[in-house]
Amino acid sequence: MGIPKFAKMSSEGAASGSAEDPDVAPGFRRVYIPANRYSPLIKDWKKITDPLVKHLKLDVRYNKKMKAVELRTSDKTVKPSALLKGAEFIE
Repeated sequence: MGIPKFAKMSSEGAASGSAEDPDVAPGFRRVYIPANRYSPLIKDWKKITDPLVKHLKLDVRYNKKMKAVELRTSDKTVKPSALLKGAEFIE
């Protein structure tokens, strides 16, 4: 019953997760859109979703019934903070 020994982790590995990293759990976030922001959202949909899909590697869709943009991590999502950054970008 001793103290467990763990391998050293580099600061780069700790700061940025990888796709194989179990810490990047599948996540989901819903951002509600107020009625007065619906038209600008639809007008600029391509400009809004391109950075989310290309850079953060998130899945994005608009749920008309809930009036919300839904973000989901994919198996290509690298950073654990991508979901939070994407939600803040939409807000």
